Amino acid sequence: MTGERDFEKENAKVEKALFQAATGHVVRLKKPVKVKEETNRPGEGKQVTEKLVTVVEQVYVEPKITAQMFWLKSRMPEVWGNGERAAMAPETADVMESYADLLDHPVKERCMEAVDGQDSLCEAE
Repeated sequence: MTGERDFEKENAKVEKALFQAATGHVVRLKKPVKVKEETNRPGEGKQVTEKLVTVVEQVYVEPKITAQMFWLKSRMPEVWGNGERAAMAPETADVMESYADLLDHPVKERCMEAVDGQDSLCEAE
């Protein structure tokens, strides 16, 4: 029975990680930073010392669209399952997958073009 309980704990960890990947989350990173300290003692002049200090930095990890898609397909297959893709016009499904790929795998030189008369999402040239 111990193996089953461990398996349940591991499933819970994976579920939590998938949820965080789908919704975005903040991680705390410890990193060393070099700090300079200046002292000015009469008769000795200015002295500069350096030391390493560990600081904690909070970094926001953006949501992943593939995790969102997986979550929705798993939780609401009647709405988001593959059957719905078949019911969509092929052009619409292809455009949605292209945008999902672009959002999930951005490339510096690649940008979204104007859609339906809206401005382009590309940086100014």
